[in-house]
Amino acid sequence: MKTPVIEIMKDLFFVERGYLNGNHFVYRGMKPVLIDTGYLKQQGAN
Repeated sequence: MKTPVIEIMKDLFFVERGYLNGNHFVYRGMKPVLIDTGYLKQQGAN
């Protein structure tokens, strides 16, 4: 299965890899940036 990659602005991409904690934003510039959209479990939550 191919990973969906959506260009949301010039040189800024959303990479859909799975549920909320598997997706990324990627900026393609002189110094590329990867932003992981992972989340922390709420304190006290089961």
